[in-house]
Amino acid sequence: MRFIRFCYGFISILFFMIFIRELYAGEKNNYGIIISPGFSFLYGTIYEYVFIDGRKGSELRWDLKPLVMAGSEIAFNYSNFYIKESLLFAINDHTGRVKDYDWDDSGDLSHFSSHSVSQNGAFFFNIILSYLLSMNGNFFFVPGMGFRLSKIQLTAENGYLEYPPGSEPVNTYGKGIIYEQRYLLPYAGGLLRYYGDMFVMSTGLYFSNFLYCNARDNHIKRDIDFYDRIKMGKYYNIYNSVEYLFSDRISLSLLLTYTYIPLKKGDSYYINLSDGVKSSTFKDAAGIKAEFIELMLLISLLF
Repeated sequence: MRFIRFCYGFISILFFMIFIRELYAGEKNNYGIIISPGFSFLYGTIYEYVFIDGRKGSELRWDLKPLVMAGSEIAFNYSNFYIKESLLFAINDHTGRVKDYDWDDSGDLSHFSSHSVSQNGAFFFNIILSYLLSMNGNFFFVPGMGFRLSKIQLTAENGYLEYPPGSEPVNTYGKGIIYEQRYLLPYAGGLLRYYGDMFVMSTGLYFSNFLYCNARDNHIKRDIDFYDRIKMGKYYNIYNSVEYLFSDRISLSLLLTYTYIPLKKGDSYYINLSDGVKSSTFKDAAGIKAEFIELMLLISLLF
């Protein structure tokens, strides 16, 4: 924790010192705006957990296989400073299946079900401030600090039950669960970037120890809403990109990223929708985890 805070503080001071230097350098500064429309394919799994007296009582694995998104990036540069903002919206309906596992008090698997999953609305917002530091020749180091905000809502419907697992499946119909997650996190990290005559290649890592997540699990047939609050979770993002330069003003970029959010427990409570009664809060009764790969294609226009 202290090391993460030190990294955030160090990068903040570094950006401030560089900015002051640029303001008083007396050199001619370059300005530019880059607009990059594109789309992406996100492939992975969101994990939802319920813990009872410290043991795992339930696990749901929500497929994002894939989640197709479209949107754009807008980047502003002042000298070697860059501010980049991106916003993506999900455009496909079906994202795979959800598998629901339940365990009894002795730790044995007692229930299993599988249902079709569709997304009812998802967006991913990101903004990052970075600086281009010359290293050697065509190589640059690009430290950055950013902020991410995202929301995804998934619906489980139709499918089958196995009570107990391995028994004859029983078909179910209609909507069963609506699950929504909202993520908020600051992050920091850096890239190693190479500028060639026709290509620009980047690779690096971003991380956070300050991930916050609010989740709502609406059990439609039970008429109950479960609310989970996760604080101080971890976040890791491995970033790779290749950009082909058609000209000084037009380029095509291919990005490949891997995101991992380790298991983090949080508090939970529920509201009975039939009478509005709210339960007490159960500490460390909920948990989240996520892992996915994203492939993005962008065409960039420099103005």
